[in-house]
Amino acid sequence: MNAPHGSPSFLTCRVLLVDDSEDDRHAIARYLRRGIRSFAIREARGVSEGMARLSESPVDVLIVDQHMGGDSGTVMLESVRELDLDCAVVMITGSDGAIDLDRLFEAGADDYLRKEELSAPLLERVISNALAKAKLRVSLRRTTQRLEEQLAFEERLIGVVSHDLRTPLSSILMAATVLTDEVASEDGQGVLQVLERSGQRIRSMTSQLLDLTRIRRGAQFPLERQRADTVEIIHQVIDELSTAYPHARFVVETPKTLVAHFDPSAFAQLATNLLANALEHGADAPIGVQLRRDGDGLHLRVSNRGEPIDPASLATLFDAFARGRMDAPGLGLGLFIVRSIADAHGGTVEASSDADATHFSVRMPLARHER
Repeated sequence: MNAPHGSPSFLTCRVLLVDDSEDDRHAIARYLRRGIRSFAIREARGVSEGMARLSESPVDVLIVDQHMGGDSGTVMLESVRELDLDCAVVMITGSDGAIDLDRLFEAGADDYLRKEELSAPLLERVISNALAKAKLRVSLRRTTQRLEEQLAFEERLIGVVSHDLRTPLSSILMAATVLTDEVASEDGQGVLQVLERSGQRIRSMTSQLLDLTRIRRGAQFPLERQRADTVEIIHQVIDELSTAYPHARFVVETPKTLVAHFDPSAFAQLATNLLANALEHGADAPIGVQLRRDGDGLHLRVSNRGEPIDPASLATLFDAFARGRMDAPGLGLGLFIVRSIADAHGGTVEASSDADATHFSVRMPLARHER
């Protein structure tokens, strides 16, 4: 604030009084001088003059008449709000008609008073209330700004670190692959396999963190749409995961082709996250993968026969950093990214779980010309 709000009476409160009626300005000023608080009063005869006064020096309280000939106090408040000032705002009106309080407070008023109700005690009480509200408003704005800056810094840090980890991680994985052909002992091969699996897990985490920062910056997963065959992508993802999980088994049901207008890379990531999640929790049982056309869209269903997820965890399963089970590996971002990709395509994702199986279903619309 420009001066401490709620300050003791011996501290002078700077007031700008904007009213096109000289008589009304003088009357309001007289009421102010009768109060306990000390006021330093400046006057303006209309909106333009009032805005000029505000630019000259700061004020603690702005008192504005709602009706000033062709000018409107509400319009002035909207201009004042764009200046992001810390002053308290009191609207005074002599209109006998109804006051649009929603617009009044939306425009930036902290309190209001009718001219016919004016008295020295009431005016000072309204000003005190407005000062208190303005203090809270300014505190909230500053806290929000500080939190936004902190969040922006953390997101930049996550993005930079995740990005910079990719190069040394790729070198480690490449070295592990080369050493696999050089190391003959069974123990050595086992160590290299652990190293490669750990490296792949870190790569997945850094990729998910990068996706998280992209989603938060744009409020939605960024897409590059084009025509592509979803069936081909599903089989590519299964081939890649079969290499990473040599003992994995998939029961796949798809049509011969299902072309849509969407982001192939994002859809591949969605499928990868769902299938990898199923492999992590599938109790070594076959993973069911079903892709079919469903009316005007596609329906992808991934099933595993691992331990059921309790209903409380199902409710937050697609939230960032959520985990269906406390001992689940990873950051808890995989399913959050799945939902973000589905949302960006105008689709939905849901999960169900019982003693027999856990199912994840993604529904996404097809392109208009595909329907």
